Amino acid sequence: MLAEDPDAKDFAHWVVYNIPGSEAGLTAGISNEPALGDGAYQGVNSFGKIGYGAPCPPKGSMHHYEFFVYALDAQLGLASGKTEDQVIAVISGHITAWGMMTVTFGR
Repeated sequence: MLAEDPDAKDFAHWVVYNIPGSEAGLTAGISNEPALGDGAYQGVNSFGKIGYGAPCPPKGSMHHYEFFVYALDAQLGLASGKTEDQVIAVISGHITAWGMMTVTFGR
């Protein structure tokens, strides 16, 4: 699962990968630990930190936030702490389905 802000040059707010196909969702309040339950990992966001980085568009502007989820044909065995670019490079040949949701947020 990737969450990014295309209005800020594809700024990555969250990178989560190796989520088992049996998972029905992510729970609220996930810590910034690199390893989540069930073998899932969080990567490094564009803030340079592990976990979710909240949106903070400039005052008076509205930004779009895109959340991508991918179904893969293989467990890729990536270690924790990968960047969005590193994850995309590895999953590209394994995507069997995907979905995207866009939301907006402004201050």
